[in-house]
Amino acid sequence: MYEKIVQGAIAGLAYALVGYGKKTKMPDFKWPRVASSLVLGAVAGAIAGFSGTEIGVTYTMLLSAGFAGMAENFIKLIYRRIIKR
Repeated sequence: MYEKIVQGAIAGLAYALVGYGKKTKMPDFKWPRVASSLVLGAVAGAIAGFSGTEIGVTYTMLLSAGFAGMAENFIKLIYRRIIKR
C-alpha cells in the first residue's frame, strides 16, 4: 500500500517536472512556481497511486479544486518569509 503511494508521488514529481520544463523557458524559471508544481505533482501522484487512477486525471482534479493556487501561495509565503529574509 505505502509502496504504491511512494511510487505515485515519485511519478507525480516527474510528471510535474517534465510538464513544467516543457512549457517554461529558462528566463521565466521561478523557484516558487517550480516548487508548487512539484508539490502538486507529488500529491497528485500519491493520490493516483492510492486510488489506482491516472496521474493526469488526478492532476486535473486537483487543479480544478483550487489546490494549485493554495500550494503556490503557501510556497510563496515560505519563500518570502524564510529564504528572502
